[in-house]
Amino acid sequence: MNVPGTKKDPYHGFIYNRVRLIFVSCAELRDSACKFLPVRPEQVSLLHYGMETDTFFPGRAGEFRQSLGLAPDDVVIGVFSRLDPQKGQIDAVRAMPHVLRQYPKARLLLVGDESFDYRGIEKKRVETEVEKLGIRHAVLFLGYQQDAARTLHAMDIFLLPSHCETYSVGMIMAQLCALPAVGTNTGGTPEQLGFGEYGILVPPEAPKEMADGIIKTLEGMDAAKLKAQNARRNALDIHSFPKMLKRLEKEYRQLAGQTE
Repeated sequence: MNVPGTKKDPYHGFIYNRVRLIFVSCAELRDSACKFLPVRPEQVSLLHYGMETDTFFPGRAGEFRQSLGLAPDDVVIGVFSRLDPQKGQIDAVRAMPHVLRQYPKARLLLVGDESFDYRGIEKKRVETEVEKLGIRHAVLFLGYQQDAARTLHAMDIFLLPSHCETYSVGMIMAQLCALPAVGTNTGGTPEQLGFGEYGILVPPEAPKEMADGIIKTLEGMDAAKLKAQNARRNALDIHSFPKMLKRLEKEYRQLAGQTE
C-alpha cells in the first residue's frame, strides 16, 4: 500500500487501531506508513512482490529486434512503463542527444501505452519533443507489449527515468532478465538498485545526468553486466512467488501464535 499523506485523524486512528499488520512492498513504503499513518513500526511488515520468476530469464530477442528495424550493433536503451509525465519518458528523450554524440547507434525504446488520464496527450507531448530535438530516427514508440520478456530481451540497458517510483515491477522483470540498469535516485528505486550495487543511480528530472549514467554504463558494460547478474540473483531470492508465500505464511502463523 502507498500512503501519499498524513492520515492521523480520529477516523483513521479508529481503523488502524484494529489492524494488527500492514504489508508493504519496500522500505520506502514502510517508512511512509510509519510516518503518515497512526501505526506503530511493529505493525508494518516488509513483504516484497512475488512473481513467477521462471517467465523472465537472460536472453536476446534478435528476430524481434530485427522486426523493429534495429541493426545488430544498435545500442538499445529501453523504458518499460506507461506513458505518463511522472514516469519521465520525456527526460529519457532529452537525454538521448547527449548519448548520441558518443554513441550514434544508440536507440531508445518507449514501451507502454498512455495512462488513462493522459490518453491522447502524453504520447503527443513526447513525440513533439522528439521532433524538436531532431532524433526521430533514434526513438521508437512500441506501445503495450504483451510479451514482456521478449521486449526486455530487445534491450541492452533498462532505464527507469521516473520522477518518483514507489517500487517498479518493470525493474523487477528487467533484473530477472539480467539487464544493466540506470534508475532515478528517488522513491523505492535506490533500494531496488541496492543503492548502486545493482545499477547506476541518477537524479530525477535531470536529462544530462541521466545521459551520463547511460554513457557510464555503456563504457563499462562488463562491470554493468556483473552488477546485473548480482541483481538477478537478488531478485530471484526476494521476488520468487513460492518464497514470498512462505514469508506470508510465516507472518500469519506468528499472528496466530503458531510455531513453524
